[in-house]
Amino acid sequence: MPGKAKRMVYLDNASTTFPKPECVYAETTEQFRRFGVSPSRGCYSAARQMNEIVQSVRLSSPF
Repeated sequence: MPGKAKRMVYLDNASTTFPKPECVYAETTEQFRRFGVSPSRGCYSAARQMNEIVQSVRLSSPF
């Protein structure tokens, strides 16, 4: 509709779903202990490596 704002419906609640399976908590803790960085937050080596891990998990996910 020209001139009308589009409304967005947000249906992805995966990041806020609680509780998560225990394996999610365990792996997240392990990666933060191992790398200590967040993915996509910088161009330094550890951030790039973490981003590669996140991307590989996303690509291998059945969802």
